[in-house]
Amino acid sequence: MLLNGTVVNTTPYSLVKRQSMLTQQLETYLVTDPGNTQVLQTVRVDANTLVLAIDAYDGPSATYQRRILGSNSLYW
Repeated sequence: MLLNGTVVNTTPYSLVKRQSMLTQQLETYLVTDPGNTQVLQTVRVDANTLVLAIDAYDGPSATYQRRILGSNSLYW
């Protein structure tokens, strides 16, 4: 987490592949707590888009578009 441009908190994570309950396809999951299998969040990234979604029938999702800010720096 950033506060006034300074990192104040971090969380270790890993990316794992497993079969999605929704799509029945292999998906990439963001895992922040290896012991927690109740809330699974999928991650999709392409050149300019990041999609985070909960792997549940009524789960929310968020889509982020990459933008160029300032002196050609890229941010989500």
